[in-house]
Amino acid sequence: MVNRRDKLLETVDNGNLSDLISFVAQCEVRDLGEVFTSCSRKQQDHVWERVYSMVSAHGVTQAQPDDHERADIHDDNEEENSVTLSTIVQCLTSLISSVLPCTDTLQIPQAMVNTAALLQDLLPRIPVDHSDKLWNSTAGVFETWWKKNLPSRERLIMASLVFLVQRTLDLKPRPLVCDLKRVWSLHEAMGLVDFTCSTSAEFLSMLLRCFISPLYLSHDEGIKFLSYVMTLDEGFTAQIHSTVKNNILSTPNSWHEKYGEVYFRAWQGHEDGARDQFERTCIQDIMHHAVHAQLKLFPPLKRFLGYIHGQKKQKGMDEMLCRLYGPIMWRSLRVANSQVRSNTASLFFDVFPLQGTDAGIQEADAFLQKQFDMLQELLEDPYPHVRSLSVLGVFRIMRDFWEVIPQETLKNLTVKLIHDMLNDASSSDVRESVIKGLTVLLENPLCHPFLKPLLPEIHNHFHDVSESVRIAMLNLLCSVKSLRTIKYWNIVPLEHLLARLVIDSEPVNKRIVKLIFSNFVPIEATNDVKVSRCVMLIETNPAAARQFYRYAKHHMNIDDIVSYITMLCKAVLYTIKRAGASSSQPQDDSGALGEDGNDDNEQEEDDPLRLENTPVMLGLCETMCILWAFNVNTLKKASNADLNKTLMKKFSYALPEMFQAFTDSHITDDLLQLAGFLPPKHIPTISRSWVPRLRRMTSDNTEEEYGTLVECLCKTGQVASVMELITDWLQPTLNAVKPNEDRTGNKKKKSRPRVGFVEQTNPQPGLGVAILGYMLGQIPTQGVTLTYIQQNPEYRDLLRKSMDQLTEVLEGRAPLVNENLLVETFSRYCKLLLLLHGQDQREFSCVPGYVEILAWADKHAVPVLGVKNEHGQTKEGQSQLAVIVLKEIFQAFNNMFLIGVGETLGVKVADFCTACLANDSELELLSSVMLCMYQLTELAKYHDLCDPSDHDDEDDPGNQGDKSASGIFPAETMSTALGRVFVNIAGYVKHHPTDCHKVLDGVKTHMTELLLTVSARSCLDDTVLHDVMATIMAAVWAELVFYSRQDDLEEESHITTLPPLASWMVDILARRQLLLKYFMSELHDCCDTGNVSDLYSVHGAVHLMTAVVNDYGRNVLSLKELWTMLLTQTDTLTNSLAEEDLEDLKSVRISVETKLKLCQEALGMVPP
Repeated sequence: MVNRRDKLLETVDNGNLSDLISFVAQCEVRDLGEVFTSCSRKQQDHVWERVYSMVSAHGVTQAQPDDHERADIHDDNEEENSVTLSTIVQCLTSLISSVLPCTDTLQIPQAMVNTAALLQDLLPRIPVDHSDKLWNSTAGVFETWWKKNLPSRERLIMASLVFLVQRTLDLKPRPLVCDLKRVWSLHEAMGLVDFTCSTSAEFLSMLLRCFISPLYLSHDEGIKFLSYVMTLDEGFTAQIHSTVKNNILSTPNSWHEKYGEVYFRAWQGHEDGARDQFERTCIQDIMHHAVHAQLKLFPPLKRFLGYIHGQKKQKGMDEMLCRLYGPIMWRSLRVANSQVRSNTASLFFDVFPLQGTDAGIQEADAFLQKQFDMLQELLEDPYPHVRSLSVLGVFRIMRDFWEVIPQETLKNLTVKLIHDMLNDASSSDVRESVIKGLTVLLENPLCHPFLKPLLPEIHNHFHDVSESVRIAMLNLLCSVKSLRTIKYWNIVPLEHLLARLVIDSEPVNKRIVKLIFSNFVPIEATNDVKVSRCVMLIETNPAAARQFYRYAKHHMNIDDIVSYITMLCKAVLYTIKRAGASSSQPQDDSGALGEDGNDDNEQEEDDPLRLENTPVMLGLCETMCILWAFNVNTLKKASNADLNKTLMKKFSYALPEMFQAFTDSHITDDLLQLAGFLPPKHIPTISRSWVPRLRRMTSDNTEEEYGTLVECLCKTGQVASVMELITDWLQPTLNAVKPNEDRTGNKKKKSRPRVGFVEQTNPQPGLGVAILGYMLGQIPTQGVTLTYIQQNPEYRDLLRKSMDQLTEVLEGRAPLVNENLLVETFSRYCKLLLLLHGQDQREFSCVPGYVEILAWADKHAVPVLGVKNEHGQTKEGQSQLAVIVLKEIFQAFNNMFLIGVGETLGVKVADFCTACLANDSELELLSSVMLCMYQLTELAKYHDLCDPSDHDDEDDPGNQGDKSASGIFPAETMSTALGRVFVNIAGYVKHHPTDCHKVLDGVKTHMTELLLTVSARSCLDDTVLHDVMATIMAAVWAELVFYSRQDDLEEESHITTLPPLASWMVDILARRQLLLKYFMSELHDCCDTGNVSDLYSVHGAVHLMTAVVNDYGRNVLSLKELWTMLLTQTDTLTNSLAEEDLEDLKSVRISVETKLKLCQEALGMVPP
């Protein structure tokens, strides 16, 4: 140590700064401290004087910049550049930090203070971004200097404080909590900041950033620092307040309460004089903004003020809140704006009661009574949201101040709440709030004696029409369940709970099961008790029992569920065994049992667990089935393999006995469901009987009778047997050969010969089609069925044979026998193609199949529509069959377009739709065609929105004229197809003017949606909408002109008095303002382009315009221009007619002039 001391003295005496830096770099900080401790006072003064002189002479004038600043310095100065600013600062930092721990025993020389000041001056010349570690260590030196209260600490601390604040904001990857604690330890140094000096602007900007920093607002040290900063300067506090207000909407919800804590601490930290100013400019400003805030801004401000309201027990808070809210609250509670009343009421309930300690007793009582009166007023507010909010607020006040509120006030509030607010028919939210408020009131045990006789009066609201009210009632009952003094079944009887469990929604049912679960499934009870409770539930309400056990998995773990199923299985087996034992007992010995035997028989008859008690046995089987079905996926997990194995083992020997004991069809259906969870090898005898049982069924059997059996066969891997049976039944009808080759064309391997009996049954093709439809439509069977058919496409080809049979019938080469069966089979084929496509698009596409169907229908079904025989009579059978087949095809295409498939078939389907209508003189297919066109247009719109590239090249000269080729449903094709549809509709209306309303009304919804879709597509391409409106206008105008020539136009013009087609079309267009605007614009364009050739045309246009004006005139634009144009054209045509023609058209001319005058008055136009 002596050698190092001598080395240090020798180094400083030589005056070489480079040697000093090297010496310090070689020593540890602790060693340097020991060296200084071993020096005498005179030596220490000498060392610091020499260090200060060397750095002053060399460091300030000659020290070189750091490496990042020396890019342009020549390499010849490399040796001279070894003494850099960073090395000097590091050297001084090490020297001073080595002495600071010993400052308690050493006296600080003045030269050391000067050296520290020199280090403070050198530090800002080093960029923080490139020397964060050096800055951090140097800041630690000055931080220690400040904490030890050493000389000149006020001069030395500011740079370090600025650095630490910046470090808490900008350190990568994230700021550190330890730096925040260091900032808080230096918070008293904030008093040195000059808030009015321009040099402090950058630091003040950092401080403002601290108020939106997650680090500061998520730690107590940060909150204390922020609140301390708010007490330093009034001007800067105003800036902070503005920053908080501007950012409160963009900050997380958890910050809002933290802001309230910052303001509260700042309020506590202000002196009395400055506190009043802070209250007015900051806290009261937040209160004012909260009262008048919009719906989105109020929740953050309420959370902000919520922390301040929660500090009412702190000294001075009651007076402050009463003083600040006084000028705002009472006026705002009675303003006309309902949002302001709602905001103020919410704050009022949070801060209740407002009171000041300096008021006298009488003044305080009067002020408190004023607040009670305000509670009554808020409960009668005309705005439902305010009433709902007030109900909850009043109940919270009653809970918190039950002991001190006068009894008369409690009585008045209770009567108002229970008798009036709970029966508020205008708002379910108010009723829900009353129920929630009662739940809140239960939190105070002192209220229980008061509520016990009151709660049964509200039981009818358990059946409220609002689901939210019923949920609130159940939450109330769950809260009551935890009390000893009140029983929930005294409020709502168990029968009501079970009845609602049968019919209510899932959120309600879950709460009902939660409420009553422990009553019917006591987990800790014995098995006998559990079984008896289960039987009691089944006897009380079997439907409710099914729902109950459906939700039981939320309250039982998988071990308990397996144990419960096993327990019920044992109970059923015991019942079967007991019944078998009693039946095998000889009847002759009955008299030998004596009196005790009679008692046993009577007791057995009273026992509900009897084999003859079919409802109970059915309920037990249903319970086992439901519990297993709703937990089957959980049981399939590897962790539950042992439990699943246990269940299978139990039921593998239980099910045969149950099947043998029970003959009721409903029970056997449940047993089949249970058997479906077991592999066939576990129940070989039973599983082999399923297919013969299915084979014995006929077309008279319903879905309930065969559905469970089919599901069981599919779940146990016997879908091949079912498909083979369906094939055997359909072959005779379809004249198909039984599939006997595999996918490669090789003969299938013959099964091993077996000895058995073949039961002769008649084919049931209708049942086969129904079973196939069931298999394709039910979730448990759909997946395995599709997978099997995909692996064996010959079954798909079998269904396709229905098209060949339909061809023969439609062409008259086969009689009309089994046509419904053929249609059903064809429908299953269409559905199968789409389902296979959805199963795996990479393996199978339905588009080729639908193309084939489209071509087949166009060739064989469409020509049959309306075809007449040699006597001129329509072939009713073939025609009706064609209509049915085409409807099935349209339904298939609707489903295809609905799921976004078939975008390449747009043009073909559109042409097919128009061809069908052209041959359908009675428009029986109009509804199907319109729906198909709508789905196709929707798909085209979706395609255009997702891939707008088709419309991006409109300005390219090379693409002009090719626009119709873009997209899946080009504009030209769409407008042409829709135009043909309207032409067919117009033709039908013309030939059936009296009975066309039924057809038109049936497609009004489809037409509306179709036009809306076309108008939505106009944002990308308005050609279609323009062409469609032109076609509609042409058809409507032609009808109006025809009626005008027949003198059949009504004198009073309204939408309902227009001719059939015009009335139907305008009524559809008028449902959407945009469509009606386009329609009237098209009328304007038609009149402007010279389509008005005579007075009949003018009459039709004027009649249409008058009808629109009378019903929708105020909401349609450009009608005044249209009126002016029609008036001009009327005058022109009148002046061009000869006198004899005018006399013939006198009635038309008078009608036109009268309607134009009516339009003028309706539009509020000044006469010309």
